[in-house]
Amino acid sequence: MAQTLPLELLTEIGIYLSQEGIALAPYTTVCRRWQAAFERFIYSRRFFITSDNVPLGVQPFNSVEGFAKLTSGANITRRAWIRDIHYYIIVPYDLPDWTSRKHKGYRLDNPVREANDKAFKCAIIQLFQVLSTWDRTYRISLQLGLRARQPGEEPYTSYMSDAWEYTWDFRNGRTKATKPYRACFPDDDASMLPDVPCIDTLSFLHGCEAGAGNRDHQIWAKAIFQIAQHCPTIVELHVDLDYLTRPDQLEYIQARRQAVSDGLTMIPRSFKVFDFINQLEEPWKDTMPALNVLSSETDDLALTIRDLSLGLRVLKLKNTALSLDFLCPVDDYGQLTMLSLHWAHLETIELHSVPPWLPSGKWLLRPSPKDETRIAAIDDWEYEICHSEEGCVSRPVMDIAQFHRLFISMGHATRRMPQLVSIFFQLDSEINLIFDFKKGAEGATATWSSRVDYRPDKRVATAWQFHEDNLEPDCFGEGYTVQFNYWPPDELRS
Repeated sequence: MAQTLPLELLTEIGIYLSQEGIALAPYTTVCRRWQAAFERFIYSRRFFITSDNVPLGVQPFNSVEGFAKLTSGANITRRAWIRDIHYYIIVPYDLPDWTSRKHKGYRLDNPVREANDKAFKCAIIQLFQVLSTWDRTYRISLQLGLRARQPGEEPYTSYMSDAWEYTWDFRNGRTKATKPYRACFPDDDASMLPDVPCIDTLSFLHGCEAGAGNRDHQIWAKAIFQIAQHCPTIVELHVDLDYLTRPDQLEYIQARRQAVSDGLTMIPRSFKVFDFINQLEEPWKDTMPALNVLSSETDDLALTIRDLSLGLRVLKLKNTALSLDFLCPVDDYGQLTMLSLHWAHLETIELHSVPPWLPSGKWLLRPSPKDETRIAAIDDWEYEICHSEEGCVSRPVMDIAQFHRLFISMGHATRRMPQLVSIFFQLDSEINLIFDFKKGAEGATATWSSRVDYRPDKRVATAWQFHEDNLEPDCFGEGYTVQFNYWPPDELRS
């Protein structure tokens, strides 16, 4: 009886059991017909692979060798069912962030980090050699992350639980705290990786696991883009670099930002979705100057993201400080300095938790005059940082000219985006400045809202092609809305 059940009915049973999270492996043993029907659902779930046979406490997983056997030869049809792979790269040593301090003789190129990097390189090669045999018609999503066999300790270091802090007992942390370990290719050489044409989506995200909390993928920014470079038909890239870095280890922050900027220039032309989460990169206290995270006088990351966006469908950034006119550069009078920019495909822009400062270190929000006087009188910054009750200050005063510049640039840019559907901008601050643009079947709506009175000026209105009189204040007095009967406006609709 079981062998004669219609395939359609077996499919419905598989859908129901899969949605309920019920193990399907026992059903594959009934007969070959059931095996073919239920394996489709087994392999379409997230597929866990490890580079070594180390128990990880996650769902059932396979080694790379086992995965290769399960998807080759007579089993090659399974490739069409696999859509989502999570690959655990096993390295020898776990090196948690900010738990050790350096002693005399410490070197960054030490045998512990080198052993991890070597294992990382071998694991990536191993998986990519397997996947390189897959045809590009098999579109998969791949997420990568490190896990360790055992706790590790670097030579010439000692344990220090709060090495990320600036305290009276650890005021030399800028030079003595051991920087976070992130896996990279030895000698920064990833040329040995084969190209993998079947990867559609590549993710480097933090993941929550039972008993392990929120785990960082622990891969260095440059290595992320070197891997992406070998995915010639990649469409989406999701990167989370939001991990704690001491503000006084500025060289590390600048190097990470530059690695992202350089890496984005290597992305294949098939790339359409970029989802990037950065660390907020804030100073020790709000009373202090913001950090200058630029490696040179030019904001290379802003330029790279602008150039990249010209071919994207979706751009999502979080915690990322950029020049405010990065999309469409304007001069001090609000006039375009580049007239040839055009975004033929861009549909969505999301800028979440934008820092209230420029990457050059200039604050976009100022304290009240009273607090400014208090900040100007500070002469003991060690006390300001170390004292738990000092350094907190409100910054409610907007640098209006800078925000006008932002929305002038954005207005000019959006009128050159024929496929645009939505824009979201949120400033990470107490004033809660939010901009929201949505396009619908009957036109478009743009809304500015904040806890202080920000009102677009004439130059912003000109850039967006509306009249200032069309701005409608909301009933709570915290924002303005403008309606467009069609989008883009007449001037550029052709």
